[in-house]
Amino acid sequence: FLECETQKDLAVSVYKVNPEKISVQYVGTDDNEFYFDPSIPKREQFTAVFRGMFLAEAGADVVVRAAKELEGEDIKIRIIGRGLLLKEVESLVEELNPKNLELITERLPIEDLRQKMLECHLSLGQLADHPRVHTTIPHKMFESMAMKLAYLTGDNKGATEVLKDGETCFTVPPGDYRALAEKIKELKDKRELVEKVAENAHRLYTQEFRPKTLAEKIIAKLHLLVKKV
Repeated sequence: FLECETQKDLAVSVYKVNPEKISVQYVGTDDNEFYFDPSIPKREQFTAVFRGMFLAEAGADVVVRAAKELEGEDIKIRIIGRGLLLKEVESLVEELNPKNLELITERLPIEDLRQKMLECHLSLGQLADHPRVHTTIPHKMFESMAMKLAYLTGDNKGATEVLKDGETCFTVPPGDYRALAEKIKELKDKRELVEKVAENAHRLYTQEFRPKTLAEKIIAKLHLLVKKV
């Protein structure tokens, strides 16, 4: 089992794996932890949240630089994360000192994490210009869909297997912090579009990516394999 079609293509081309031995099964998320809660109001100030590990492919540095570009735009950027590149991210924040950036690096209880995400208008995905973004799908993509939170990601092949720009997500060129800042600024003035895209993605999640649905697809695949044997 692999997590997306581009990961399957990589395994076939690089490791010469027989494609018949690979099944793409999307990971989804635990919707007992990540779900839409209409009782949590959005922040008055337009806010984009980046939640995830600080790894090379994640692009937390791109978000920090975009925050600096947006300093005078009445837009808040919230980063919730930690990990391998924590010191580098903290150093960049200290260097640029964007006044509109909230950096949270402690591990939050799931209830607090869910609320801090749901308060925001946009969820930011993998944004680095890095080869791995095209052969993986981050968990937060499915979490954002489950929470009815509009997802803004780099134009990555993995994510766009599932989502479509302008319909179920928004995309920007990978690694381009200025393009990211411009897109966030644009969407601030298009709240109805943001809500529509969030609703479309949530509907897609409900139809195709809930845990029960994904489990049924795996069971069906295993039945087919047993019949072949």
